[in-house]
Amino acid sequence: MARRVRVRRRIAQAAGAAVLTGALSVATALAATGPAFAADGATATAATGTITPVAHPATAVDPLLGTGDGGAGGAVNAFPGPDVPFGMLQWGPDTSPDRQAGGGYYYNDSAISGFSLTHMSGPGCGAFGDVPILPTVGALPADPSHATAPFSHAVETASADYYAVSTGTGASAVKTELTETARSVIGRFTFPASDQSNLLVKLTGSQNGTNGVSAQVVGDHELQGSVTSGHFCGASDEYTLNFDVVFDQPFTAHGTWTGTTVTPGGSTTASQGSNTPSGKALDKASPSPAPSPSASPSPSPSPSASPSPSPSASPSPSPSPTAPTLHGQAPRASDAKHAAAATGPDGVYLTFDTTTTQTLQAKVAISYVSAANAKANLQAEQPAFAFDAVHAAGVSAWDKELSRIQIGGGTAARQQVFYTALYHALLHPNIFSDADGEYIGFDNQVHTVQPGHVQVANFSGWDIYRTQVQLEAIVDPAMASNAAQSIVNDAAQNNGMMPKWSMNNGETYVMVGDPADDELAAYYAFGARDFDTASALKYALAEANTPNNIRPDLAAFEKLGYVPTDGATTCCNFYGPVSTTMEYGAADAALAQFAAALGDKDNTKKLMTRAQDWQNLYNPATGILQPRTSSGTFVPATLTTSDNYVEGDASQYRWQIGWNLKGLVAAMGGGEAVAKQLDTFFTKLDEGPPSPYAFMGNEFDYGVPWLYDYTGTPWKAQEVLNRIRTELYTDDPKQSLGGNDDLGTTSALGAFAMLGMYPETPGTADMALNSPEFPLEIIHLANGKNITIKAPGADSVKNYYVQNLRVDGDDWTKPWLPASVFTHGARIDVRMGSTPDKHWGAEKHDAPPSDATGAQPAIGYLSDQQIRVAPGGSATVTVSAQDSADQHQRISVSAVPPTGLTTNLSSKTLKLSPAGHDSVTLTVKADASTPQTFYTVPIQLSANGKPLAPITLRVLVAPEGSLLAAFDNAGIADDAAVDAANFDGVGNSYSQQTLAAAGFTAGQQVTVGGIAYDWPLPAPGFPDNAVAAGQQVTVAAAAGTRQLGLLGSAAGGPSEGVMTLRYSDGSSSQYWLGLSDWTLGAGNSKPSFGNGDAVALPYRDCASCDGGKDTTATHVFSTVFPVDPAKTLVGITLPAGADQGELHVFAVGTSTAAPTGAVATALTPSPATAGQQVTVHGSGFGAVQGTGYVAFADQGVNWGSPGNSAPFTVDAWSDTEVTFTVPTPSGTGGVWHVYPGTNASVTVVNAAGQVSDSTVLPITPTADPADYYDNTGTSPDSGQKCADYDGDGYSYSADALAKAGITPGGAVTGAGVQFTWPDVQPCGADNILAAGQTMLVAGRAGATTLGLLGSSTNGGSEGPITVTYTDGTSTTRTVSFNDWAGGPGGGDEAVATMPYRNSTSGTSQAITMYVFATAVPIDGSRTVASITFPNVASQVGNNATAMHVIAVGEA
Repeated sequence: MARRVRVRRRIAQAAGAAVLTGALSVATALAATGPAFAADGATATAATGTITPVAHPATAVDPLLGTGDGGAGGAVNAFPGPDVPFGMLQWGPDTSPDRQAGGGYYYNDSAISGFSLTHMSGPGCGAFGDVPILPTVGALPADPSHATAPFSHAVETASADYYAVSTGTGASAVKTELTETARSVIGRFTFPASDQSNLLVKLTGSQNGTNGVSAQVVGDHELQGSVTSGHFCGASDEYTLNFDVVFDQPFTAHGTWTGTTVTPGGSTTASQGSNTPSGKALDKASPSPAPSPSASPSPSPSPSASPSPSPSASPSPSPSPTAPTLHGQAPRASDAKHAAAATGPDGVYLTFDTTTTQTLQAKVAISYVSAANAKANLQAEQPAFAFDAVHAAGVSAWDKELSRIQIGGGTAARQQVFYTALYHALLHPNIFSDADGEYIGFDNQVHTVQPGHVQVANFSGWDIYRTQVQLEAIVDPAMASNAAQSIVNDAAQNNGMMPKWSMNNGETYVMVGDPADDELAAYYAFGARDFDTASALKYALAEANTPNNIRPDLAAFEKLGYVPTDGATTCCNFYGPVSTTMEYGAADAALAQFAAALGDKDNTKKLMTRAQDWQNLYNPATGILQPRTSSGTFVPATLTTSDNYVEGDASQYRWQIGWNLKGLVAAMGGGEAVAKQLDTFFTKLDEGPPSPYAFMGNEFDYGVPWLYDYTGTPWKAQEVLNRIRTELYTDDPKQSLGGNDDLGTTSALGAFAMLGMYPETPGTADMALNSPEFPLEIIHLANGKNITIKAPGADSVKNYYVQNLRVDGDDWTKPWLPASVFTHGARIDVRMGSTPDKHWGAEKHDAPPSDATGAQPAIGYLSDQQIRVAPGGSATVTVSAQDSADQHQRISVSAVPPTGLTTNLSSKTLKLSPAGHDSVTLTVKADASTPQTFYTVPIQLSANGKPLAPITLRVLVAPEGSLLAAFDNAGIADDAAVDAANFDGVGNSYSQQTLAAAGFTAGQQVTVGGIAYDWPLPAPGFPDNAVAAGQQVTVAAAAGTRQLGLLGSAAGGPSEGVMTLRYSDGSSSQYWLGLSDWTLGAGNSKPSFGNGDAVALPYRDCASCDGGKDTTATHVFSTVFPVDPAKTLVGITLPAGADQGELHVFAVGTSTAAPTGAVATALTPSPATAGQQVTVHGSGFGAVQGTGYVAFADQGVNWGSPGNSAPFTVDAWSDTEVTFTVPTPSGTGGVWHVYPGTNASVTVVNAAGQVSDSTVLPITPTADPADYYDNTGTSPDSGQKCADYDGDGYSYSADALAKAGITPGGAVTGAGVQFTWPDVQPCGADNILAAGQTMLVAGRAGATTLGLLGSSTNGGSEGPITVTYTDGTSTTRTVSFNDWAGGPGGGDEAVATMPYRNSTSGTSQAITMYVFATAVPIDGSRTVASITFPNVASQVGNNATAMHVIAVGEA
């Protein structure tokens, strides 16, 4: 059992004071009980001859590395301030204007806004940054909260546990020096001689804002207070930080400020010297909470004369991810001892007289329990002012911690990169318990940690389980044991749930999976075993087997063997079902290893078997882990598909089977085939989705380079990893690492890559190998054993290939080390060379171990998951099996068709070679009388008499072109099986029972509005409606047909799109198909678009609701369009999409009866331009207008309706013709105007309130991009509220763009094309929302490339762009943009990178932003006349994806 040891020693001080140094690092104190070794390298030198280990690795640390720009994964966001291993505080600088998320510091900034007490290394969202303190000289600034001070790197120093910088200029410059202990810090401020030397304590300066603050002065030497913050990544977590600051000089004045109002504080009350001192309270009326830079502000309204109805998306009974519904008893409210801080001022100022003594020292301690505990922590760790002694002790702590891994040889620069990476990997998790052992738990109650332990916090679970946890356990098993015990404690206080992504004592539910399983198993595997393993296993097993907030989709996962794409929306940040399935697999595999280590054989087998569920998503036909629906259907996907994956795409996730890579390699075709795929994959090292290449800036790809060890080509792992460690891990603070450090995870990857090993297999200490970068590496184990690696000549320039390897004197041909090495130690001798040895480690038996317990030996698959058979016809499908056991196999095949179908197999046996596949042909025939609907044909494969996972072929019996053939959504469920359908994408559907009770019976005819329809026959769970996506549907219309009717509804709000009626003579007419939301906005709206309410139903089926239903009423609507009776209607083309939600069509009907009411049949002229008169032809408009009106709409802006303030003119009105003028620009700055190249909507409403169909009026296109600008995407830093690029209130910074070389009217080059940036000043409309507009192009003769400049918001976007040439021909290509905050990939390239974006909140957000260029080929023998943009979105909105086109060019 490790003991918490406090060590004191006397330090000579001018005042003769004692300083406590043993508590500087709890990790150091605990390590005092472990083995000693020669940190100065003397012993190692004797053993290795001329290679000497780094004597004092703390001196090799450069905390500034990782504070600049990163790669595709974003900025690194490390913090350069002082810290001790796993310290509670991180007092360090925050820079401006680009305060980075978590780290607070951006290397390219030139001003400091304060020195915050807490930071977090690269978490990916804003975090901590609590209580920034800024030294100033002279009069207080007008706005203290936003005050900054200039600095330069020339007057800045950063090293292990020390940071110093001079801020200000000239006579007002102040030097700040900072150093720390475990729970306290000390600062030394050197002011000029002045009677107005100030410290601005910015109470509301936390990076995510504050919910409450308090402060009080105690005497004239002390300040106490608290701040309440949290809300990581917009979550609901909160914490209260209590602080105590003591100065070595009295302050002569103090006061507070709120906004720009400064209030002097008057006299102070002398301290009573107790843990609960009396003092002058500085609480004031609460200011507005500071806006969270990571939260999404309310979107600015789109310019609209009369806004379209707001989306009435179907309400989901499931909770918000940021306010999850707890499964079990909710944590209790906080007790009085740590109640949330009272609201108070924005800040406190303290003024000192430094005319005599220019140096001011400040000691600070914090506690998350109470102010009293903060004061006690300070007294325990720093009873005196002893800056240099604290610093020396901190350096000593780092020397001891870092010397657990010694390296020798290599350049000083590379040694610095290694030790800085190791340093960053040992900053988190953080000490959370106070000096007396108290801490605040997840239940908001005060607890005392177990004897011999400290409680730690901040688990970036999805990240750290891959690298940081293992490295922590190797270097400091005592602290790793504390982390493991803390996880157990957290579970005990949080309804049994272990932390997923926790911040202090709050769960955020950020990311996916169940990472605590991996963490506990890895801690234990690598020797950190001083924790309650029995309780850990108990909680982990319960979490793995009972639905809970950490695994909210567990029921579907266990039922199907994967997380489906269409599962019920659940709590707690559920998304990315493919990635989530893989995360559960990794967790299960790791937990199986943990259970095995503790002797639980039953759960070991069960969990490892479930970990093989990856085989249910692996599709040999595509070679990827592919998303599937609840019905078992694979969702179409390619290598660059990012939907259903988390922060990556299918290419980047296809390797994620670390526990059974042998099986994956076999399933992918064997070692040679996989090595070739990896070669292509690593063509680029760090490219974000969508991209077929590696994304080494994000965690899921970290283990992929070592996959070469499983393919017989470990030399390629050595080659690729040398590129990674030298290209992504550099000694340049301006550019280092591939992405967010994620609490040391990315740094730990770098350390492992440089050591030459990686923990590839979850839950074990087996290590896959690459090659050591340094000639000497010594890992000192806690039991006194060493792993000594000698690799003479190793470097990162040329000698990075392994030629031979010996372990304890014996030849070792395997590119991996067994777990026993980390128990018994080993001497490893490596002969290095400059050329690869392609034979070492190349045999199959050399590959690292895999666990295939419970795995299927082969995976069956189909060439088509669904085939269509015409009545009386036949169709074929290929049935295949892929070996996944790397062995010869004979697979038997059988198929059992339902009544009405017959089947025939070309062979009943598949013969598989190792890593091979085989196929047979299955022919399916349908009788002429077989009912037209969907059928399933089970296909059973068996290996050696044991059945494999069954595969199911869906057969649709239907004629080509029928509406039934277009059905692709299952929207009707049986009340007894509500999860079989999913109409709205979040688990809700129509009830078959309520529909039948209302007369809408499957396969039966129903009449609505005089038109007969055939209600869909398919049984519940099968597709029963078509989501409009441009399908061509045949219509059998009788001669003289005058009406076309549709039955359907919209999901996601009332939606519309352009539908085409096709006639036998080749002519066509277009109308807007509009359908009301199926719930009418949960009953808060009326039908839109003149729809008829065909049927109203009392409830809907709900897969996530108790009882399987909720009381939200649902509707099916009817809509009717005029048909020319002189022509023969032969079909319709459904809209290619919808303006906001989805259009669902259940049935189509026709009638020869004349339509009644207002009917619009044609428009002349068409197309038209603004200001031109247009006549609507039709009938039923009424002889006079009366209260009738014309509703005109374009791109979400409406005119003409009653109460609409925008000018609109109706020029003439009769029963058959209505003439109006197309609107000209009106409103401020002409904000209300039609856009060229769009399809406007024209609807006539007569005096009786009858609504006509909506005819399509094309607006004549132009060649001027400025005519199309409909979004304002750029704002100045000084006036950020004027732009809203993404619908969440964010915009590009004009200032940052200018620094990147982009100015209005300037040239920009990308994707081989030169563009002209819009000549528009900030705050003006400057980009086009791609929504199907057609724009004329002054084509260049001979041009072969069409380029687009732009980006996407709220996710990546893609769609078809149509290029029309002057000869009338056209081609269509797919164009895509990545998210503007997501990095380049998938065909676009970054033409500008900015470190922040602006916000309508007025505060910039530190996040890497991009402008992209992409291009498509065009025919150089023809000249482009026009282009039609993809139809993505005409408006921006919260969580609504939009494609923005900034410029178009040719080359």
